[in-house]
Amino acid sequence: MARHKTGAAIQKWRTKNGKKVREWYACITYLEGGKRIQRIQKPKENTKTAARELAKEMLKDLEEQGPTALDAAGMTFAQLADFYQKTYLIEAEYVDGRKVAGLRSKYEFEIRLKILREYFGSRKVKEITNGDLRKFKAVRLKTPVIFGKNTRGTDKPGNVTKEGVQIFV
Repeated sequence: MARHKTGAAIQKWRTKNGKKVREWYACITYLEGGKRIQRIQKPKENTKTAARELAKEMLKDLEEQGPTALDAAGMTFAQLADFYQKTYLIEAEYVDGRKVAGLRSKYEFEIRLKILREYFGSRKVKEITNGDLRKFKAVRLKTPVIFGKNTRGTDKPGNVTKEGVQIFV
Protein backbone atom coordinates (compact mmCIF):
# COMPACT_ATOMS: atom_id res chain seq x y z
CA MET A 1 0.00 0.00 0.00
CA ALA A 2 1.34 3.43 -0.96
CA ARG A 3 2.16 6.02 1.67
CA HIS A 4 0.04 9.14 1.61
CA LYS A 5 2.84 11.67 2.16
CA THR A 6 6.60 11.27 1.91
CA GLY A 7 9.51 13.67 1.83
CA ALA A 8 13.17 13.25 0.97
CA ALA A 9 16.32 14.95 -0.22
CA ILE A 10 17.28 14.01 -3.76
CA GLN A 11 20.35 14.82 -5.78
CA LYS A 12 20.69 15.66 -9.44
CA TRP A 13 23.88 16.03 -11.40
CA ARG A 14 24.36 18.99 -13.71
CA THR A 15 27.22 20.12 -15.86
CA LYS A 16 28.51 23.60 -15.04
CA ASN A 17 31.52 24.97 -16.91
CA GLY A 18 32.44 21.48 -18.08
CA LYS A 19 32.36 19.98 -14.57
CA LYS A 20 29.78 17.67 -13.05
CA VAL A 21 28.13 19.36 -10.06
CA ARG A 22 25.78 17.75 -7.54
CA GLU A 23 22.65 19.74 -6.69
CA TRP A 24 20.31 18.89 -3.83
CA TYR A 25 16.53 19.25 -3.95
CA ALA A 26 13.67 18.70 -1.50
CA CYS A 27 11.10 16.31 -2.93
CA ILE A 28 7.71 15.43 -1.47
CA THR A 29 5.07 13.09 -2.80
CA TYR A 30 1.42 12.96 -1.80
CA LEU A 31 -1.90 11.61 -3.02
CA GLU A 32 -4.66 13.95 -4.14
CA GLY A 33 -7.86 12.65 -5.68
CA GLY A 34 -6.30 9.25 -6.27
CA LYS A 35 -3.38 10.76 -8.19
CA ARG A 36 0.23 10.80 -7.03
CA ILE A 37 1.60 14.34 -7.02
CA GLN A 38 5.26 15.23 -6.65
CA ARG A 39 6.68 18.66 -5.78
CA ILE A 40 10.36 19.52 -5.97
CA GLN A 41 12.02 22.68 -4.63
CA LYS A 42 15.60 23.78 -4.45
CA PRO A 43 16.82 24.80 -0.97
CA LYS A 44 18.70 28.04 -0.37
CA GLU A 45 21.88 26.12 0.44
CA ASN A 46 23.08 23.30 -1.77
CA THR A 47 23.39 20.71 1.03
CA LYS A 48 21.64 17.44 1.81
CA THR A 49 20.68 18.71 5.28
CA ALA A 50 19.09 21.87 3.88
CA ALA A 51 17.13 19.76 1.35
CA ARG A 52 15.86 17.44 4.11
CA GLU A 53 14.80 20.37 6.28
CA LEU A 54 12.99 21.97 3.34
CA ALA A 55 11.21 18.65 2.63
CA LYS A 56 10.05 18.51 6.27
CA GLU A 57 8.86 22.11 6.05
CA MET A 58 7.00 21.38 2.81
CA LEU A 59 5.27 18.36 4.43
CA LYS A 60 4.34 20.51 7.43
CA ASP A 61 2.87 23.18 5.13
CA LEU A 62 0.97 20.47 3.24
CA GLU A 63 -0.50 19.15 6.52
CA GLU A 64 -1.47 22.57 7.88
CA GLN A 65 -2.55 24.48 4.78
CA GLY A 66 -3.15 21.92 2.05
CA PRO A 67 -1.75 21.59 -1.49
CA THR A 68 -2.33 25.26 -2.39
CA ALA A 69 0.40 26.25 0.10
CA LEU A 70 2.95 24.35 -2.00
CA ASP A 71 1.86 26.14 -5.16
CA ALA A 72 2.13 29.49 -3.41
CA ALA A 73 5.64 28.71 -2.14
CA GLY A 74 7.09 28.87 -5.64
CA MET A 75 4.92 31.76 -6.81
CA THR A 76 6.63 34.91 -8.03
CA PHE A 77 5.31 38.37 -7.28
CA ALA A 78 4.38 38.81 -10.95
CA GLN A 79 2.21 35.67 -10.82
CA LEU A 80 0.54 36.89 -7.64
CA ALA A 81 -0.02 40.32 -9.21
CA ASP A 82 -1.65 38.69 -12.26
CA PHE A 83 -3.96 36.69 -10.00
CA TYR A 84 -4.83 39.81 -8.00
CA GLN A 85 -5.52 41.79 -11.17
CA LYS A 86 -7.80 39.12 -12.66
CA THR A 87 -9.63 38.38 -9.42
CA TYR A 88 -9.94 41.68 -7.55
CA LEU A 89 -9.26 44.56 -9.96
CA ILE A 90 -12.64 44.55 -11.62
CA GLU A 91 -14.97 47.38 -12.51
CA ALA A 92 -17.50 48.32 -9.87
CA GLU A 93 -20.89 46.69 -10.22
CA TYR A 94 -23.92 48.57 -8.93
CA VAL A 95 -27.36 47.28 -7.99
CA ASP A 96 -29.98 49.92 -7.17
CA GLY A 97 -27.28 52.56 -6.83
CA ARG A 98 -25.16 50.53 -4.37
CA LYS A 99 -21.79 49.03 -5.15
CA VAL A 100 -21.94 45.25 -4.72
CA ALA A 101 -18.64 44.18 -6.30
CA GLY A 102 -15.44 45.60 -7.73
CA LEU A 103 -13.57 48.83 -7.11
CA ARG A 104 -14.64 52.40 -7.64
CA SER A 105 -11.07 53.54 -8.33
CA LYS A 106 -9.71 50.60 -10.29
CA TYR A 107 -7.30 52.85 -12.23
CA GLU A 108 -5.41 53.95 -9.10
CA PHE A 109 -4.86 50.34 -7.97
CA GLU A 110 -3.66 49.35 -11.45
CA ILE A 111 -1.00 52.09 -11.34
CA ARG A 112 0.16 50.96 -7.89
CA LEU A 113 0.21 47.33 -8.96
CA LYS A 114 2.28 48.21 -12.03
CA ILE A 115 4.86 49.98 -9.84
CA LEU A 116 5.05 47.02 -7.44
CA ARG A 117 5.29 44.54 -10.33
CA GLU A 118 8.22 46.46 -11.82
CA TYR A 119 10.08 46.43 -8.49
CA PHE A 120 9.32 42.91 -7.18
CA GLY A 121 8.41 41.15 -10.49
CA SER A 122 10.49 37.96 -10.63
CA ARG A 123 11.09 37.62 -6.87
CA LYS A 124 9.38 34.80 -5.02
CA VAL A 125 6.62 36.00 -2.71
CA LYS A 126 7.91 33.86 0.14
CA GLU A 127 11.29 35.59 -0.04
CA ILE A 128 9.99 39.18 0.16
CA THR A 129 10.80 40.49 3.63
CA ASN A 130 9.85 43.52 5.67
CA GLY A 131 13.28 44.95 4.86
CA ASP A 132 12.53 44.65 1.15
CA LEU A 133 9.33 46.65 1.64
CA ARG A 134 11.30 49.33 3.48
CA LYS A 135 13.81 49.49 0.61
CA PHE A 136 10.94 49.80 -1.86
CA LYS A 137 9.51 52.68 0.18
CA ALA A 138 12.91 54.43 0.26
CA VAL A 139 13.35 54.04 -3.51
CA ARG A 140 9.84 55.37 -4.18
CA LEU A 141 10.41 58.39 -1.93
CA LYS A 142 13.55 59.24 -3.95
CA THR A 143 11.62 59.04 -7.23
CA PRO A 144 11.18 62.58 -8.57
CA VAL A 145 7.67 63.95 -8.69
CA ILE A 146 6.64 64.94 -12.21
CA PHE A 147 3.07 66.11 -12.37
CA GLY A 148 1.31 65.32 -15.61
CA LYS A 149 3.45 62.25 -16.24
CA ASN A 150 2.46 60.83 -12.86
CA THR A 151 5.69 58.98 -12.02
CA ARG A 152 4.93 59.11 -8.35
CA GLY A 153 1.78 61.19 -8.44
CA THR A 154 2.36 63.34 -5.38
CA ASP A 155 5.04 64.51 -3.01
CA LYS A 156 3.29 63.11 0.08
CA PRO A 157 5.04 60.14 1.74
CA GLY A 158 1.70 58.65 2.75
CA ASN A 159 0.91 57.75 -0.84
CA VAL A 160 4.14 55.75 -1.13
CA THR A 161 3.13 53.80 1.96
CA LYS A 162 -0.29 53.15 0.42
CA GLU A 163 1.34 51.67 -2.69
CA GLY A 164 3.00 48.94 -0.67
CA VAL A 165 0.39 48.44 2.00
CA GLN A 166 -2.86 48.35 0.06
CA ILE A 167 -1.71 45.55 -2.19
CA PHE A 168 -0.31 43.45 0.67
CA VAL A 169 -3.29 43.87 3.01
